[in-house]
Amino acid sequence: MKFIDKARHEEEANSWIDEYIDSGWNEEESSYCGIGYKQLPRNIRLLITESQDSLCCYCLKALDNSGLTLEHVIPESLNAGNQSEFDRYGSYIPKLATQVIPGDQFRQSRAKRETPPYPHDIAWYNLLASCNHTDHCNHKRQNRFIIPIPLDQTLAEEISYFTDGMCFSGNMELIDTLVVLNLNQSMLKKIRSVWFFLAERGYQDVEYISNNKDEILAEIDKNFDTGGLGFRGTFDNDANWGKLISYGYFLTQATVPV
Repeated sequence: MKFIDKARHEEEANSWIDEYIDSGWNEEESSYCGIGYKQLPRNIRLLITESQDSLCCYCLKALDNSGLTLEHVIPESLNAGNQSEFDRYGSYIPKLATQVIPGDQFRQSRAKRETPPYPHDIAWYNLLASCNHTDHCNHKRQNRFIIPIPLDQTLAEEISYFTDGMCFSGNMELIDTLVVLNLNQSMLKKIRSVWFFLAERGYQDVEYISNNKDEILAEIDKNFDTGGLGFRGTFDNDANWGKLISYGYFLTQATVPV
């Protein structure tokens, strides 16, 4: 995982969200109508992704528009009756306490509200971009509690990786979050281990690797002790090769573990 600096785009994002909220205010009925994350304007969705360098907030896969989901740090399904859960998330990330309130509580107002705070389903600090893989990250998490690791630089720096691809933390409080997100799913571990191996072999260019599949697979066959895990057979498959390339972050940014 890596730290996502939401403050960097906070002013711009909140101005757009304010416009969106204002567009949903019905003066005659003194209520908000039609403002929800499923209708969130495209410019806000793009900014969420761009603020993460177009990487999944959890597994760091490169994202494109067809392969991402919006992740609510505080689950969308929670409401004003779950205030203790809101407080729990806010205890880790102060901005979740000061800028976010239950969506139903916000919309129940019979007067136009000042912001912040924002309804939690469309609040800047509560929205992240995740990959859409069914076996890990947002879909695997569902609505279970996690510590919002990507929103805290200190916590994000406590996540490390071993050469075998395992994602780990010496902070035992964070282990449950890694388990809930299933960040040690077998394919993820295999992919990360290949990138660490290639970095150790001196490869530096993801595009070069992408365009020289046969060379890379031969390099793996010749020099990488896979423990009989059949790496060439796995990544000779075009779909799995594409999946491997989508995790090129681990070559260009991550420090090779010792």
